[in-house]
Amino acid sequence: MAKLYPPVISGTIPAFCGTSIEVPFSMSRAVSEKEVGGLVLKIKKINGTVLGTITISGCPNPASFSVAGLGLALGEYYKVQLAYVD
Repeated sequence: MAKLYPPVISGTIPAFCGTSIEVPFSMSRAVSEKEVGGLVLKIKKINGTVLGTITISGCPNPASFSVAGLGLALGEYYKVQLAYVD
C-alpha cells in the first residue's frame, strides 16, 4: 500500500440539502490520479459521532457522495474527512 498525501478540503464545503453532497478538493502534486482508486468520505456530528463512511470509485472533482439514509438534519453542522483509496 502506497503512502498517499490526503486531498485538501478548503475550510468549508458548500451547503447541501437532499440525498447527495459534493465535496470540492485539491490534490497534492505528489499524488497522481493513476495512484488513486477512489475516495472515501467520513461524516461526523460535531460531538464526534460517526454517521457514515461512503466510498466512491475514481477521483472526480468535485466528488459526489450519496448520503441518503444517514439521518442528516436540515440546519445542522457536520464534520467531514476525505481520504484516498489506493
